[in-house]
Formats: sequence, structure tokens, C-alpha cells
Amino acid sequence: MRTLEQSIIDTLVEVGIDGARRDGYPGVWVPKGSKGTEKIASIGVRVTKWVSFHGIALNVDCDLAPFGWFTPCGIPDVTMTSIAKELGANAPTMEAVRELLVANLVRNFDLEVQDIEARELAAIAGEFDVELLAPSAAGTRPLPVHIEHRATRSEEPVA
Repeated sequence: MRTLEQSIIDTLVEVGIDGARRDGYPGVWVPKGSKGTEKIASIGVRVTKWVSFHGIALNVDCDLAPFGWFTPCGIPDVTMTSIAKELGANAPTMEAVRELLVANLVRNFDLEVQDIEARELAAIAGEFDVELLAPSAAGTRPLPVHIEHRATRSEEPVA
């Protein structure tokens, strides 16, 4: 969880925003001086049956109005922000933020990334359950892939 947060914080620093953790609340926050903090990124992690699921929601350039319709993350009086709100006309594009975030995740988790088409991944991942989601209508977004590895009883849990 902390490495996911740090990857987001590193990304924000690269675009000119000070991101921080907030004790007791997962995610990444933007300090607002005497006004407290505003949440810019949410993180979800779930582990079940030796399988971990991770999700990051970094608000890049989204309509923040819907966050007023509910209590984000169950935190009373939370205010959400975005990179676009913080930087205005100087905000980077979604693609630029994506590239920075991926680079930070690769570095912080010591990963090796290989681009692969989702259908190719599905074809070679026989021991995985793979749920493929359709690309956006514009076809400009990467195809999200959900992979779930079903561990056998003989496998030891990974710490």
C-alpha cells in the first residue's frame, strides 16, 4: 500500500504538486495549509485466497462535482481535487501522467514491464482466469485486463 502511495506522490512531484500521506487514511492528499488537505488519489487493495487485487484512482482531469453527491472513501467532509484543478492550464495530459506513474511504479516495485495485447495475454495465461474489458468507443485507452491466479493448495502464500 505504501509503495503504491509513494509512486503516486513521486508522480505528483514530477508534475509540480506536493502530495502527502495522511495518518489513518489511505491514498494521497494535497496539503492546503490551514485548510487541511484535499484528496487527489484513492487506493484499493484486496487480498483473497492468496490473490491480491490493486487499484489506483489518480484524479487527473475529471469532473469533481459527483464527489459532492456521496462521501468519498467514507471520510466525512473530505474534499477531492485533481491535477487539473491544482495546476490549471499547466496541467499535463492524461497520457503524460500515465507514463510518469507507470515509470514510478516500475522503479518503486522494481518491475520489468512488457507491452502485450490483452488477447495475447489471455492466450498464454492458461493458469489464470482473465476477464477482458472492451476498449473505449474512441479506442484510445489501453484495454484493461483483470488477471486472477488461482493458487493450488501446494503453493505457499507469498508474504
